Amino acid sequence: MKLIQSTSASGTANTVTTSAIDTTGANCIILGCSYQVSSGPTLTDSQSNTWTALTESAYTSNVAAKLFYCVNPKTSATHTFSMNGTTIYPSIGVLAFTEVNLVPFDVENGANNGTAQATIATGSITPTKDDELLVTVLGFHNSGLPVSIDNSFTVVTSQNFLGSNHYGLGLAYKIQTGAAAINPTWTRTNTGRNATRIAGFKANRTGLVGIL
Repeated sequence: MKLIQSTSASGTANTVTTSAIDTTGANCIILGCSYQVSSGPTLTDSQSNTWTALTESAYTSNVAAKLFYCVNPKTSATHTFSMNGTTIYPSIGVLAFTEVNLVPFDVENGANNGTAQATIATGSITPTKDDELLVTVLGFHNSGLPVSIDNSFTVVTSQNFLGSNHYGLGLAYKIQTGAAAINPTWTRTNTGRNATRIAGFKANRTGLVGIL
């Protein structure tokens, strides 16, 4: 698998749209977001793709985090991504990959904390296949950049918290060569409430899409 493009954006209280990126060649796009819990945000993109939502992690009346994915997407050299709603305070990050299985989703987990903390573990997952793509998103309240994560994850993009506008965001990934339990920890430079998700996506290792 290969990351071919990424972007992120933070919004106003009710909407966010990324700058345009070239997603040509991607066969799976993964989007991570942070927003106000229970606000029911709507995800769209400029190519009118269909998105699959994974589970939300959230602290009551505060920050939520969620992952979405789209397989075999319509792509574009000027692809944008948006999230809209009423007082959702959104930030979003986007990762476009090649060589992901077209039945990609394997496992997920997540966590949140209601007290002000500088770290949060994603919760453990155990992928069922070798060479899986692991993606994790962090949503946070109160300013906290830069963010980092252990277990050899790469932080691709991030957005800082801005009161009355948007929650903070971190988005990271790892290709796990051998399937094994993993529970990475996010760290930020300030304390606050946090929510995080992690998910594993299967690779198309054989060249026969959808077989694994």
